[in-house]
Amino acid sequence: MSSQFAVLIDTSLVPSHGIRIVTLNRPHRVNAVDDATADLLEAAFIEFEEDPESRVCVFTGAGGNFCAGFDLKTLLPSAGGGKPEHTDSGRIDRKDMRMRGPMGPTRLRLSKPVIAAIAGNCRAGGVEMACWATLRVVESSAQLGVYPSSTAARSACQR
Repeated sequence: MSSQFAVLIDTSLVPSHGIRIVTLNRPHRVNAVDDATADLLEAAFIEFEEDPESRVCVFTGAGGNFCAGFDLKTLLPSAGGGKPEHTDSGRIDRKDMRMRGPMGPTRLRLSKPVIAAIAGNCRAGGVEMACWATLRVVESSAQLGVYPSSTAARSACQR
């Protein structure tokens, strides 16, 4: 799937109600975020902040899941080059010159509310994005969690 469709923005309710909908659209990866998607999410929320007609944003995921966190497969060496595809070294946010996190918008400080509509899986960086939102609406069947790596868990148990 092309990264340009990894984030869908619905502004059809903006003129009448001031509601913008941002949908994370990578259901084939349980809406896990890669670098390109993080950039698109950040741009979508900056656009929301700067649009005087948009008063509230509903942030959701496609395919029955909110977000499975960062797409760890992008950290693996690519088949041809042997170098990791992940190149994020912390980008500078245009608004306040802070470093951008790997999930995209979670270090932005918006003046308008964002409502996270959480269904299905909400893991790791997905929880980060849910916590960043102003308000969270969670389906009763949703599963939220942050799981440390086995190395981190062993290290914590040895302390």
